[in-house]
Amino acid sequence: MRRFIFAGFALTVLAACQPATTELTEEQKAEIEAEVDGALDALWDLFREADYERGIVYWEHSPDLVFAGTAGGILVGFSTLDNIYRPFFETIASQEINIAERHFKVITLDAVYAMERGTYAQTDTAGVTGPTRPYAYTYLWVRTDAGWRISAGHMSAGDPVEQ
Repeated sequence: MRRFIFAGFALTVLAACQPATTELTEEQKAEIEAEVDGALDALWDLFREADYERGIVYWEHSPDLVFAGTAGGILVGFSTLDNIYRPFFETIASQEINIAERHFKVITLDAVYAMERGTYAQTDTAGVTGPTRPYAYTYLWVRTDAGWRISAGHMSAGDPVEQ
């Protein structure tokens, strides 16, 4: 009998020590999606103006940052991303960015997967506007002390579209 009591007690203790799984409510998910949606809108508004300095703050300044770009490479670490995109943005005067659709998958209170597609065209500092291209972006946004930041991303761009 003692063994059964001890076994029951041990199982109770083990069950009590398991981490609590907290399912997010639809209201929490909607609130988190709205926060990340606002951060994405702010990011694109800055990049429409080619304001690299203010736009890049939405990326996690970490050696763990990863980004797969349109050239087929994977950039690891914020400094790598910055070393490539900072000089590029010095040649861009503005961008026309049109978002056709955006979706979110809230993973936890502090992590959101976002996906969007649309078109973009860039105007360089000489005033020449390049072709309009379709794009698809995916991002992993994480909540940090500084707010929502992109921790990982991927961009695919297609051939120019006929205007």
